[in-house]
Amino acid sequence: MVVLKKIRLGRLLIFSAALCFLFSSCNINEINEIKIEAHPKIVVPLAYGSINISTLTEYLFSNELDFSFDENGYYSFDQVFTQLLTSDTIAFDGALLENVSDCELLITTTNHLPMGTNIDLLFVDSTFLQIGDPVACSFTKPAIINNEGKVIESTKHTDNVSITKLQMQKYKNAKSIIMMINIFLPENGSDQIYFHKDDFLSLNIGLAVSISNNE
Repeated sequence: MVVLKKIRLGRLLIFSAALCFLFSSCNINEINEIKIEAHPKIVVPLAYGSINISTLTEYLFSNELDFSFDENGYYSFDQVFTQLLTSDTIAFDGALLENVSDCELLITTTNHLPMGTNIDLLFVDSTFLQIGDPVACSFTKPAIINNEGKVIESTKHTDNVSITKLQMQKYKNAKSIIMMINIFLPENGSDQIYFHKDDFLSLNIGLAVSISNNE
């Protein structure tokens, strides 16, 4: 597990709430840029959308926090940590996987935010005992920043995560999923990191599943 370093609580809450909001607010309407080579597989859309940081902060912190951008559209903070770990728990019925033999999680992101994200999915039973191995996802890479800590170029990232038939058999007994979110900042030598009001994250997530015939 990652050990938090010199964390300022208010800043940690900003990142944690922002990422959780992103997952819950994206429109689930289509999956693009996904090529399925195996057959037969069914593609299930999980999330698709784009959100910019100014819209996100206005929605989340309009009354609780002064998250105001300067005249040039920037909001800066001290780089008081290099990475942090937070988590969320999602109710899950493993019986939904009864007819699924294996699957592949398909992730495509375009990130214009000065931070990257890795996510581990831990399947647990009703007593929160872990079942099988965690599913590790490389979700986003940090956008490219200059020596001042400002984003100068988006980073595109793709990760296809395979879940085997053996793993799937174990996950059928799960009652919850613990989502461990590791947020990390780029190492550029700057003591400051800047958000711009037009910074954004676009994501495209789908699940390609193979259906078993129970024979």
